Amino acid sequence: MDGTDRSKQYDVLDLIRALAAGLVCLGHIRALVIVDYGASGPHGGAAGVALQLFYALCSIGHECVIVFFLLSGYLVAAAPCAAR
Repeated sequence: MDGTDRSKQYDVLDLIRALAAGLVCLGHIRALVIVDYGASGPHGGAAGVALQLFYALCSIGHECVIVFFLLSGYLVAAAPCAAR
């Protein structure tokens, strides 16, 4: 495996880490601005499905924090190994 393949792998891991951080931020913004799902009234049709998807994405913030820190630790630990 040459350096370009390793760089592409790290780019993918950085992308996953960025998506995780974005979902955490989205969850915090939703909690500050938008009411909870149960308090938002009846849900039906396509709008109800979109709203459920939005709240589902906002609710995985805790898991995204774990993914973010695991990938950050891996990337920090792998940097000295790649320099050899």
